[in-house]
Amino acid sequence: MATDSSDYQLEDEIVQELFSKQFIGDMSRKIVGIHDVVQKFIETNTMSDDEKKALLEKKVVDTKFNKLIKVVTKHCDKNNLQVLKSFICALEETKNNELAKQLTLVYDERVNSLSILNRLAKEKSLVGNLKGEIKRLQLTLEKRDELQRKQPHSGEIQRLKENFVHVIGEEKEQLSKEIEKLEDRIAEKESTILNLRKNQTLTRGEIEEELKKITSGHEKKIDEQIAVIQNQNENICQQNEKIDVLTNTVMKLVNLMEKKQ
Repeated sequence: MATDSSDYQLEDEIVQELFSKQFIGDMSRKIVGIHDVVQKFIETNTMSDDEKKALLEKKVVDTKFNKLIKVVTKHCDKNNLQVLKSFICALEETKNNELAKQLTLVYDERVNSLSILNRLAKEKSLVGNLKGEIKRLQLTLEKRDELQRKQPHSGEIQRLKENFVHVIGEEKEQLSKEIEKLEDRIAEKESTILNLRKNQTLTRGEIEEELKKITSGHEKKIDEQIAVIQNQNENICQQNEKIDVLTNTVMKLVNLMEKKQ
């Protein structure tokens, strides 16, 4: 006798009980066959023989497994991707290919998202370092200005100082532009990741196409950009060394003038 779909609809409580206490615990030691899990699920629900056979042969509508997928993925956060991968292997070994295919899409999306997030973390760290360098340059300029107010310098020293200040100002402006570009790319990638996580119905091809759009050419551009910024940092360090030399010269002149007075 056929049973109303509500009688055997997957319930979060039932599936969580199976996976949290039995499957997830055993997964760390060995791969548990999915047939045992499905059989236990069938035993807790009212189904006709035909419906049980259809479920075991994986001929039922895939939407009956939507809750199962959600519960499994909820247990498999970014720190538990190996659990999700092991579950997919168990599905493939027991010929549950359609469900394995759906979960593989989820797994691939999460792996790629983690890769993108790792690169974002590196870029954010670089942005933080650049901002710190700009702040240090600003403090250096303020110290030079304070020294200038305390003691007038010769025209040549003043000209050199203004030239260094101009160069540092240009470097600071360039670094600020690079930071804006990096932050724009970070925001764009974070938005793309959010869109991928919201849309779990994409086909494998569509997900791969989206990821290609994100990563196409970006890694090379980012590496080139990082190389440019690192080169700029080296130039700034050289400029700072020159400024330090200039500062020492100014201080010597100040000391000489004070002795003469």
